[in-house]
Amino acid sequence: MAQLRFYDERQVNLLKFIFTLTSAVSGGLLAIYQLFDSVTPEFHICLAFLAMVVFIASVLTFLSMLQNRLYFVFTARQINALRNHLLLEEASEFTSNQLYTTTRVVAIKPFSVHTYLMVGVALIASMFAGVFVYGIGSAIAISSLWHWIGASLLSVTVVLMFFGYRFLAVQGQKVADSAVHQNSILPSEPKERASAE
Repeated sequence: MAQLRFYDERQVNLLKFIFTLTSAVSGGLLAIYQLFDSVTPEFHICLAFLAMVVFIASVLTFLSMLQNRLYFVFTARQINALRNHLLLEEASEFTSNQLYTTTRVVAIKPFSVHTYLMVGVALIASMFAGVFVYGIGSAIAISSLWHWIGASLLSVTVVLMFFGYRFLAVQGQKVADSAVHQNSILPSEPKERASAE
């Protein structure tokens, strides 16, 4: 249960990290803006650079949240399997169980807080992708800049959400060793056991 709580709390901690980063960068951008007498191409280049840094950090945070969700699901399945076994084998007369016993915990749960957190980070990443496009586009005076910004917002959101969905859908259906370690037998296990499986 402590391991499960760790993964649950880690999702929130990753979100806190990205909010701290975006707040700090936004404050830094305001400070840089105050240094310039007017909005210049140099300011837009600074804006684009900082937005790129936050975009990369946001994508990495999103990927970490996906992996953390997978670890959470496998841990929940194990806890539920142990609880179910104990209720059936050790305490069969105990019929008032109020906790979970199913091992069919899904990795993709549309109305889960984990899902909302990951969607939020994907949206933050897409916003900073849009700010990056705005900074570059303003520095070199691209025409129809708002179309490019809209396209970047939409494309980053769609790509991250599609990748996240596919990752959890595919990896969440595997057993833990296969999903996390890309094999079904750990290196320390003897070959006899591998051949028996």
